[in-house]
Amino acid sequence: MTVCVLQLFSLTQSSEELRRDRDRVRLALERTEAAMIGYRERAHQWEHSRGAGSDSEEVICRHHRRRASADQSAGAGGPGDSAPHLIGCRPAAEGGVYPAVLQEQPSWLLSLRSDLSDSLAAVERRPIPSVLESETQRLDRSLREEELRLSLSQS
Repeated sequence: MTVCVLQLFSLTQSSEELRRDRDRVRLALERTEAAMIGYRERAHQWEHSRGAGSDSEEVICRHHRRRASADQSAGAGGPGDSAPHLIGCRPAAEGGVYPAVLQEQPSWLLSLRSDLSDSLAAVERRPIPSVLESETQRLDRSLREEELRLSLSQS
């Protein structure tokens, strides 16, 4: 009986620790997503200042909604995944504003988004500290590479 109680206590502590780790990883992913939005805004401003033509924001928003819907139906979205790339994306009839961050995404941004999705999937499959740590480090490296690529392209 004592062994069972100790095992239960140990499992409960491990579960709590894993929940905290998951929350930390999700927070890191949210911060990375916010950084990506900032990069998109800067890239859009840069393209706009160059005089590059822009696609209709409504068409782009519809594209992102279809993609998010397809991802959810395919099971790509994890629990609590609220499709952060659709923040502020509501039809004009609902009084929504289509933010400039929804402009056409460059391939490097799609690559970073894919890295984020892959990391979240890996963490959800095996929420153990070593996986959490390795995925966090991989995301940090990926973000630093993209920051460098963006700063070099703006120079």
